[in-house]
Amino acid sequence: MNTGLKLLIAVLTLMAAHLVASASPIGGLDQRGMAMLGITLLALVYWSTECVPIPVTGLIVMLLLTLYGIFPLTKSVSFIASKVNILIIAGLVISAALSTHKLDKLLGLKVLSLVGVRAHMIVFGMMLATALISMLMSNTAAAALMAPVAVSILSMVGAKPGESNLGKALMIGIAYAATIGGIGTPVGTPPVPITIGNIESSLGIRISFVKWMIWGFQ
Repeated sequence: MNTGLKLLIAVLTLMAAHLVASASPIGGLDQRGMAMLGITLLALVYWSTECVPIPVTGLIVMLLLTLYGIFPLTKSVSFIASKVNILIIAGLVISAALSTHKLDKLLGLKVLSLVGVRAHMIVFGMMLATALISMLMSNTAAAALMAPVAVSILSMVGAKPGESNLGKALMIGIAYAATIGGIGTPVGTPPVPITIGNIESSLGIRISFVKWMIWGFQ
């Protein structure tokens, strides 16, 4: 999709959303309900066509929520500046740092040097390394980082792509290990901090980082 078409879709959708938001209320909705309907329409079109970058769409939605009087600006911003989102961002930053400085691969290869070269020990070592890394970053990122390490190991041992049982075991093992390690800490997988935040907001029960780790290892 070229830039001119994206701009046309963005402008026409914004105009349509404003018309819906300004229209007479229908179906039992009040004026703010109509505004919310128009904003939802805009978000759906913007996200599905990507005529505007997805993160920018989120910022536009927050601005429109304020302009149409649905939420004050402070409340709109609070949805992205919550402790949960900050924790997820911190995990992603750690992931980027580990990848940049090759510490993820260093940890993986170090574990392999400790477990030996037998097939079942290689699988165990890779799963252990993936689980440890996944405790410091998103489990998806951990799996993505360790998969190339597994491919390098398979190449060194002469495994044939698509035919090696060791390769299948490694890839499946990495996926499982990333999930297992991901629940070990609040930064290991996004659903964990979201759950912690929901429990705190709805029940008033605060779960600390260390307490979750204790539960994760039980």
